[in-house]
Amino acid sequence: MEEILIHVTGWSGKFDEWLPTNSHRVLFQWEFGKPIHLNNRIDVKHEVGGWLEARVIQIEGDKVRVHFEKYHPKYDCWVDLKDKSRVSEIGKHSKAFGIGKRKSKLTPAITEMILGTRGNMQQS
Repeated sequence: MEEILIHVTGWSGKFDEWLPTNSHRVLFQWEFGKPIHLNNRIDVKHEVGGWLEARVIQIEGDKVRVHFEKYHPKYDCWVDLKDKSRVSEIGKHSKAFGIGKRKSKLTPAITEMILGTRGNMQQS
């Protein structure tokens, strides 16, 4: 079984834990050019507002249905992953921490960090 070691920044190491990579508690970040998966976190520009953190809840080809974090499901919507004017890597435009912040050189407020792996994981 493949596992990753999770550490929550600001918490004692005694709370570090190994989780299976397929755990519902592990949310991987999507990057342009890579496959999208259920529960990936992405930034999405809402039709009537600004950029918000969203989670992928359904996939149909290049289109994904997303749920905006902390919003009622009635605001869930479909977006085209190819539409860079509405979709971006998590944290690039929203307040969420993610790969987009790291790429844009902003100072991240890290909430979780992968410390290591064990099992049969292959590095990319």
